[in-house]
Amino acid sequence: MTSIENKPEAKKDKVNDGAILELLYKQVDRVPDTIKTAVVNVYANRYRINIWQSVGNPFIPKLGKIAASYFVSIDEKGKLKILGKMDE
Repeated sequence: MTSIENKPEAKKDKVNDGAILELLYKQVDRVPDTIKTAVVNVYANRYRINIWQSVGNPFIPKLGKIAASYFVSIDEKGKLKILGKMDE
């Protein structure tokens, strides 16, 4: 008897990280002195976006803190909706 495995096929995102950031920046102001951004697919069409800002330390220029964090969803038409926000 053979066993058939049901493996979920990898779903390709319709939008990439840069496109998601651009959609976000159409709705919110850009964080000044941004040193890093991260767009993480949490599940399905929902993403966590973290934006790090420099703390202005001249000895460690890459030292930063998360200045803003968003939980967003993208609908089938490519529209971004902010579901949650954390900032200073």
